[in-house]
Amino acid sequence: MFARTVLREEAWLGFCAILFGEMQARNLMKTHVVKTTPEASLGEAVDLMDIYQVDSMPVVNSEGRLCGVIAETDIIENVFGKPAPERPAQQDSDSHLPRLDSADAATRCVSAAMQGHVLSVSEDGDVETVARLLFVNDYTRLPVTNEFSEVVGTLNRIDILQAIFERTLAGI
Repeated sequence: MFARTVLREEAWLGFCAILFGEMQARNLMKTHVVKTTPEASLGEAVDLMDIYQVDSMPVVNSEGRLCGVIAETDIIENVFGKPAPERPAQQDSDSHLPRLDSADAATRCVSAAMQGHVLSVSEDGDVETVARLLFVNDYTRLPVTNEFSEVVGTLNRIDILQAIFERTLAGI
């Protein structure tokens, strides 16, 4: 299990403004976006996540507009049901295991499992705000949208870290 570090918002005040200045999300975002549709099956979503090694992806409608996000955890809940409570260490039975509903879940539509109201950032958004959203809230990635709510990219925590390191090493 990996430890998560959530940074306090105070840690970002001033720091990001110095590093990123007027930089916009479009300057750092990845434009090759792995996405799916509400009509796709969870099995198809898992295949895409496996092929592209992502743990979540935007869900877009037929016009390419963001309508949700599907995450690995959403799919896990659909396969196993709600997470089981922690079992005592000395328990030996399998009664603590959640139910397995993989056959039904594999054919279930993404729309049944996705998060419908998601946070996204504008491609015109400043990187300081995006960095704060990612690190303070412990988000892995955020979809980047244009003025028509079409997904045009994603910004990941690693994109921000790369920019910090590149600017630091360049003496900026």
